[in-house]
Amino acid sequence: MNNYMEINAGYWAILKLDLKKIRLKSLKLSVLNYFLLD
Repeated sequence: MNNYMEINAGYWAILKLDLKKIRLKSLKLSVLNYFLLD
């Protein structure tokens, strides 16, 4: 049971990192779009 929890925590940590990367990418894109449109 403890092992499962550790694996689950690791999975969520990776998922959160991926979400942060995606957010950064979308933020950069929206900033670029803002400057291009302006």
